Amino acid sequence: MEITTAKDGSSYVLTLTGRLDASWCDHVKHALDAAVRTGEHHVLLDMQAVSYISSAGLQVLLSHFKQLKAINGSLGVRHPSAGVREVLELAGLEMLFISDQPSPATSTTETSDTTTTEWEHTSASARFQVFGDHSPEPPISITTLGSIEGLVGGTAASPLQDHKFPPTAFGLGVGALGDDDNASARLGELLAVAGTVAYQPADGSNRPDFLVTQEALVPEAQLMLGMVGGKLPQRLARFETISGHRTVGLAELAATAMELSAAPAVAMVALTETAGLVGAALRQSPATAAARAERFGFPGVRDWLSFS
Repeated sequence: MEITTAKDGSSYVLTLTGRLDASWCDHVKHALDAAVRTGEHHVLLDMQAVSYISSAGLQVLLSHFKQLKAINGSLGVRHPSAGVREVLELAGLEMLFISDQPSPATSTTETSDTTTTEWEHTSASARFQVFGDHSPEPPISITTLGSIEGLVGGTAASPLQDHKFPPTAFGLGVGALGDDDNASARLGELLAVAGTVAYQPADGSNRPDFLVTQEALVPEAQLMLGMVGGKLPQRLARFETISGHRTVGLAELAATAMELSAAPAVAMVALTETAGLVGAALRQSPATAAARAERFGFPGVRDWLSFS
């Protein structure tokens, strides 16, 4: 991303060019902070040449909008690109526009009389507090995308496919956020669950990017390889270790998920502190790099994967 500054009357203008994603939001934040420190309290962001904005970028805009408003200043967006305007409108952030501001959309809050049940479950090392009813979960339809050969090498990568991920859907695979022509160069591990899409770009930025459901904004991603599904079960389990145990093994968590669901297969997402080997991440996009017969064989695997 390129950031240039100029004065326009009483306003301080930052012209942004590129993608306002997680890898660049800190640069924009620092530029805004520097402007405020020098006494510039009326700031305009010219975003005509910004092709994409993620939730990380939205957080920067919103936090500085509130900061400047609190000191009788202002932050506005002028000349937003079509993509930026759509995201801001869907996220309910039209107040950032300095002109041609649409009327705020009316929203309704849906209420539900569904009663959430709660019960406890104990495994060998942990005590679980489970939210959701005891009835068996209905089957979930899962669609697989692409070919694994495009990842391991020896053949061309599968074409990218667009998918939206509302809170009821989930997805897992190799993909990217943003629908521009360079998406193939950023492909990396992607996870979509509970209205949030997060992924690790394999373009050398080493900064995970994400999109979160906000107002009418529904995260959308492009997938080269993976699986997607809908009607995500609303079952949540919180857990803590029991006396005499300091950790809970992944195998135990998986076995407990199987037991709680009473299903032949499960998909689970865990928010935990981890110790030891976490996993591996792509070092380069499989869609742009040259095909190799043994992409994950030693020693070539070192060019493709980094381990944590």
